[in-house]
Amino acid sequence: MQPPPEDLPPSLDPAELGVRDRDIDPIGSRLRLYLYYAPIVGWLPALLALGRSNSLDEREFVAAKRSVQLAIGWAIGLAVGSAVGEQLPDPTLTFLLLQSAWTSTYCLICVGLMVSVWRRRSWAIGPGRGRSGDRADSG
Repeated sequence: MQPPPEDLPPSLDPAELGVRDRDIDPIGSRLRLYLYYAPIVGWLPALLALGRSNSLDEREFVAAKRSVQLAIGWAIGLAVGSAVGEQLPDPTLTFLLLQSAWTSTYCLICVGLMVSVWRRRSWAIGPGRGRSGDRADSG
């Protein structure tokens, strides 16, 4: 076996090479994030993962928490819409369109989060959480 050449450093630091932690992402971790963000059913594995939160890294914990929060918001919206719909003398097409728009919005947000995982980007949800909120000139 030959000794390593003298001109190479003994250990390479990923930061020195310009490699970020998100670029060394194991496939299993990204697949779990996809699973958590799956519309309608992703909240269940996310909730189970939160039950064993001591074994999650920070990104998986945030993704699981966000998924459960989105699903709870979606379910509350459907429950409120159903309660209001029962009070109406006749459920109209407008009510049904509002319910489908609520579910479509939830699904589009989940798909957007899945795309952000695929692109290895952060997709902030909520007021003041975008990239412009991080800049010094944003007010």
